[in-house]
Amino acid sequence: MKKLIIYFMALLLMSGGAYAQITQVSQNDSFRVAIIYPFQHAGIKLVYQDLDSDPVRIYNLNNTLYKTITPPIIGHVFYLSEDLFDNDPTTLEYAIEIVDNNNMHSTRIYRENGTLLFSGDTLVFDYINHYTVSYGTNISPIFNTDSGTFMSLNKYTTGNWSVSPPYQVLYKLPGTLFCAACDGSNFPATHITGIRDPGNGNNMELRAFPNPSNNKTKIYYSLPEGVLEGDLILFDLLSQEKKRIRVNRYSPFIEVSTSDIAAGNYFYRIETSKGISQGKQQVVVH
Repeated sequence: MKKLIIYFMALLLMSGGAYAQITQVSQNDSFRVAIIYPFQHAGIKLVYQDLDSDPVRIYNLNNTLYKTITPPIIGHVFYLSEDLFDNDPTTLEYAIEIVDNNNMHSTRIYRENGTLLFSGDTLVFDYINHYTVSYGTNISPIFNTDSGTFMSLNKYTTGNWSVSPPYQVLYKLPGTLFCAACDGSNFPATHITGIRDPGNGNNMELRAFPNPSNNKTKIYYSLPEGVLEGDLILFDLLSQEKKRIRVNRYSPFIEVSTSDIAAGNYFYRIETSKGISQGKQQVVVH
């Protein structure tokens, strides 16, 4: 009996240890600090840039190399994104802050292939704000609103920031600030006005690329939490249904042929058991 009790105690300890175990999955000794970046389509990655002069190396969670980006200028890279700064989710874009010999800071935004998307001399993100929080808020300098996604930059007129306070310049961005889908539904990170409810079909993410399209377009979407399937529906301006395609939550996009419909303006939306998404416009050209 004593041996039986000891056996069960050992079994209990072993099973309890299995639940409480923390397991190391990888280690990279080549870089000092990794930043965890959530990408909407590529998933969560580890991003390394030790020095401003270094390339940016992006790794999968198992430390296999995913991609290396070499900026055309020296500076600190942040806000890596798939479609925040343009509407092309097939390439990465990033902001980079540079400093000239007079200690004047400026911001550039590039595609990963070196294409310049934005140039702002003496325009910078707030130093504290884009890393953590500032002024008692947790709103980043890039934020989503019901009217779109905006980028706030500070304009400095001299290198002495304490003597010449900056003023704010606001830009509207073509994409959306992505959150690692806190609930798995790809909702934006910080929404300033209105509340996004995962159970509300009107809050489903939906966008198309290319738009305008010629022969085909990819429509990127997310479904509400708990919904596995829905219907993507394309309407003309008279609300006549032109296409209906079944979609599911296991793919981030659906490819839609537009070669068989006339050139013009259309609207598309997704219908699910939890509601109907907001309609988006699609332009077809031939």
